[in-house]
Amino acid sequence: MNRLIFICFSLSCLALTSLLAPTALGQAASITFEPPRPHDGEAILVTVMLPGFEVCDLDPAWSFDSTQAPRVDIQIREECLAPPPPGSPQTASFEIFIGPLPAGTFTVRVLGSTSLPLIARPVRVGREGSCVPSQSTLCLQRGRFQVRALYATGDQFGPGRALPRTEESGYYTFFDRENVELVVKILDGCNTTFNSYWLFTAGLTNVGVELQVTDTVTGQSRSYFNPERKPYPTILDTRAMPVCP
Repeated sequence: MNRLIFICFSLSCLALTSLLAPTALGQAASITFEPPRPHDGEAILVTVMLPGFEVCDLDPAWSFDSTQAPRVDIQIREECLAPPPPGSPQTASFEIFIGPLPAGTFTVRVLGSTSLPLIARPVRVGREGSCVPSQSTLCLQRGRFQVRALYATGDQFGPGRALPRTEESGYYTFFDRENVELVVKILDGCNTTFNSYWLFTAGLTNVGVELQVTDTVTGQSRSYFNPERKPYPTILDTRAMPVCP
């Protein structure tokens, strides 16, 4: 599926610089992405909203440029740019599929015929992982991170039983399937100043635990240890995996 066209908008490219400011209706131009955190190998639906402009048929086209600052340009036709009738404000909008794109951060720009950007917004594309879920393995963040928990107490030891909860989180049990012992969550903090994936974990146990986390894209891994007879601590590691994107 290459593109999906909807409706368009207004004025000259020079006047369209006003799109970056809120309109009289209190709205502002916007670009949104679905999924909001895409991965390489999947198409991205881009929705552009331009309040206060006339509507017309439009056939937007996109192109990818990686020669300088990586960017995606969505080109529109200038003949679509016309002001609405007086007293009848409208919101012009269109949707278009772009990608798949390689992993990285890209500036998505909407251009008029003079190639001046009317509005722009960055999108970060992550890398799809190759984790394979199992009875003892959680696969988080689209299969990028493999998580395992080993426990030991007295003469008992072995892998914890993995119970996936969401795309970002899951539980572990050790002895009784109904008794949650450990909670694990990996968050995408690549768009923050930390530039890293975050690992948050907490436990309801005092057995010995080794929590193993592996990035299946880069092979980087790290472990968290809790000694036997010590309460498992709450860990909020915002530098856990600096493997962006």
